[in-house]
Amino acid sequence: MSWKLYPIEPTPFIRRVYRRFVFSSAERSCPVGFGYHDKTVVIEDRSWCGDGEEGSTLPDENQTDPRWPSHCACGYMFQLEDQWQDNRIRLWSGAPDGREYALSDKTLPPGAYRKDESLLYIRMPDGEDFCPNFPGREKWSVTGELPLITIAPSIHAVGTYHGAIVCGVLGDDVDHRKFAFPPTA
Repeated sequence: MSWKLYPIEPTPFIRRVYRRFVFSSAERSCPVGFGYHDKTVVIEDRSWCGDGEEGSTLPDENQTDPRWPSHCACGYMFQLEDQWQDNRIRLWSGAPDGREYALSDKTLPPGAYRKDESLLYIRMPDGEDFCPNFPGREKWSVTGELPLITIAPSIHAVGTYHGAIVCGVLGDDVDHRKFAFPPTA
């Protein structure tokens, strides 16, 4: 399967989530995920974002809201002294399906691109972003004008994706991996 590159742009909307987590330590490690206890709950899927409302805050008065995660996926029960975050995450538009996505959404369809200052980010089929002009990555050349660019040599994210972008099309995985969208896992 191949995907045409398409631009995405920030919207004036955010997704609001409550997050509880525990900084990892030997006695408090989690067998699930990244090794630390972590749980996020969506509070508002889409709301207008006024100035300064994007980002994370550490709540001090609304910790009694019953929507806060109480347990990690492994069963660990969060303690009062564990970390609290009230996150406001920017939503982006432009996906071929017409939906809005946060950049952290692994379900953002492949081929999405955005420029952040002078850096170019392209969503790959594995759900990760590839930045061919990131400092220290001089091995890739980008020719043409967006969206009809070609990147050489091929893009090889070992174990997840190995393909190419030619004339604005993100190609099949040359190692014959298939990518379901939206992802099933």
